Amino acid sequence: MLWSLDTPRTLKMIDHNLAFDDQFDATAFFQMHVFSEETNQLFSDFLLRDSYRDRLAQALENWTDICDTLPKEWCFIDHEKTIPVQYPFDDVKALLDRALTDAFWQLPPT
Repeated sequence: MLWSLDTPRTLKMIDHNLAFDDQFDATAFFQMHVFSEETNQLFSDFLLRDSYRDRLAQALENWTDICDTLPKEWCFIDHEKTIPVQYPFDDVKALLDRALTDAFWQLPPT
């Protein structure tokens, strides 16, 4: 969690632990997550939703460039850089692309 000192002061949450989990359970997530009470506001606020979707779409336009700027050492398991990570960039991009669809923004199960 990040505390913003800007006016108005806000708390920002970065939550990557389940972002690309192929066993992700939306029902359990939205029941247990620390900000689960905020989901109705987010998913029912069409302007906020569109703002997030637009911001993500803009970021995803640079997907290839972003991936190309990752430090080379992140692409290898070993210090000698002889064993490639085999990270599924295409699968991650496909998951992120879902947020550009209307189906993604339907109210999650409770």
